[in-house]
Amino acid sequence: MINKPKLSIVIPVYNEEENIPVVSENIKKGLKGKIDYEVIWVNDGSSDDTKNEIKKICLEDTNVHGITLMSRTGQSGALMAGIDRAKGQYIATMDGDNQDEPSDFLKMVEKLEEEDLDAVVGWRKNRWQGNVIRRIPSLIANKMMKMAFGDLGIHDTGCMVKVVKASIMKDIKLYGELHRFMSYLLGMYGTNMDEIVVHHRAREHGKSKYGFGRTLTVIFDILNVKFLTMRRKTPIQFMGPLALVTYVVSAISFVAAIFEKFLNQADLTENPLLLITVFGLIMGTQFFSFGLLGELILRSYHENGERKTYAVREEY
Repeated sequence: MINKPKLSIVIPVYNEEENIPVVSENIKKGLKGKIDYEVIWVNDGSSDDTKNEIKKICLEDTNVHGITLMSRTGQSGALMAGIDRAKGQYIATMDGDNQDEPSDFLKMVEKLEEEDLDAVVGWRKNRWQGNVIRRIPSLIANKMMKMAFGDLGIHDTGCMVKVVKASIMKDIKLYGELHRFMSYLLGMYGTNMDEIVVHHRAREHGKSKYGFGRTLTVIFDILNVKFLTMRRKTPIQFMGPLALVTYVVSAISFVAAIFEKFLNQADLTENPLLLITVFGLIMGTQFFSFGLLGELILRSYHENGERKTYAVREEY
């Protein structure tokens, strides 16, 4: 394996035994002799022959490195395992399903260097031609993310084909399903990025891991990303005003209930204002408690940033 290649290509895979040899061959055809590169395959606990297919390629090509994780951690954890071991000046990511064209990395690196960018993201422009049903979940998810994080000026934020400066990519922490938000995480990091149209072909082997079910979890992932990437506001600064508003509403309601008691001889036990007062106090206290709890979680997250989200069983 090259000590300091220009490009490190990280490919997380799960049950892609049929696609691995084809993708490997495409990488050699598209990149060999044109750029110094290394390939890091990450086997995310596959149950098929993925592990052995990667081992074969590693024995045949000194530019290839393989990792098998202890158990399935998800695409984000698998990506982090590869990114942590990448030695290149730039780090590229792609799927191992043979739907991407490795030669696209050449023009991406060229664009990154010529325009002094930090990252270049792929745009699968003709991805959904003739497949309206599969397009709907993607459109919903992308719309939700744009509403939450703003428009990056990138058409295909979910495209795995990316080239990013290694110094930046290694500073982006991924776990859970955060790989789907990588473009937005790069944007919030302050990355200067652009996009480029890349090739995309239909899957020939294996089963897609994407579907409508994943769209349903997007809203929770959005809340998670928004919470963990707070910079201008901390959790207590966000929840504190909510607590204050509910306390104020509770106080006004209590004063109004007392006025009715003394002016109109109203029975406090039957007055809905007293109920509003009690609920306001409870909700205000909960908001304040959530803010403090959020501070503890966020502090723990930042102070223990070196904790890995994956465990390696074997490297080859």
